[in-house]
Amino acid sequence: MAAALDAGTSRSLAQRYARLVLDFFHATDMLVLYAVKRHDGGFAVGLAHLMYSIVFRHDIFRAFGSEHAPALPRMMRLWVKQLSHFLSYFPGTQKVLGPLRALQQQLQFACEHSTRASR
Repeated sequence: MAAALDAGTSRSLAQRYARLVLDFFHATDMLVLYAVKRHDGGFAVGLAHLMYSIVFRHDIFRAFGSEHAPALPRMMRLWVKQLSHFLSYFPGTQKVLGPLRALQQQLQFACEHSTRASR
């Protein structure tokens, strides 16, 4: 009976995680749409900075940001790719994007480090 409870709990957690990821993807797409359609990239970039900095400031991501950190789990790389996806709509070096690009570089380091560590 305990094994069934554990399997049910695991399934429930996986479903909740999947919904959370989809909500995060949706939020990114809405920020892109707002910035592109409304031609008000500054406001959307400000909201994006708020969202991504809150998400990536969480302890689970901060644990992977240094050279000696453990490998970034594959399931967490989806979150990092969303920041890159958002920034791909804003090529160039606009000053307002500086903090987001710096965050992207830090997270890409963690991804590259984890790719090297898993080989």
